[in-house]
Amino acid sequence: MWRASMRSFVRGQGFFDVDEASSAGWYKALMFQPKVIGVLVAAGIAIQRAEWFLALSTILWWSALLPALNPFDALYNAMIAAPPGTPSLEPAPAPRRFAQGMVATFMLMIGISLLQGWSTIAWIGEALIVVALLDLFMRRSCLGSSIFNLIHRSNASAAAEETHFTRKGRTQSWQI
Repeated sequence: MWRASMRSFVRGQGFFDVDEASSAGWYKALMFQPKVIGVLVAAGIAIQRAEWFLALSTILWWSALLPALNPFDALYNAMIAAPPGTPSLEPAPAPRRFAQGMVATFMLMIGISLLQGWSTIAWIGEALIVVALLDLFMRRSCLGSSIFNLIHRSNASAAAEETHFTRKGRTQSWQI
């Protein structure tokens, strides 16, 4: 059960070629960035500095838009993945990048809110990030990649349904 949930998490992040035996190593590798972000978010909540959240947003957007240059993955690969048999992190697949972009957007919103003096909005954004991190750590469920996968499945289902109707010569009309 434990390994199955790890494998499910790893696959949800977009790494599909992972078997159950290696899922624990991949899980550990993929959780490095969220653990670092969790510590940095806790520090940001304590200091309530706009610059802090804007810097985190920039780093996360960098990671999402340039996955081959992700500083968290580079740090993990240099410090932790050095021993043989430890998986090195590759550039992030789309579900992981989407999650990074989603968190980056929240960090940007918090930073702008703090700059504008909108403390209530900043606190709400911080609470949402804390809830998402707790969900990630406790249930092994990444909200961002889950949303990506849900959208992707919905689009794939709609495309398959459209293809089915087209092949069968059926048409669908909607009344307003």
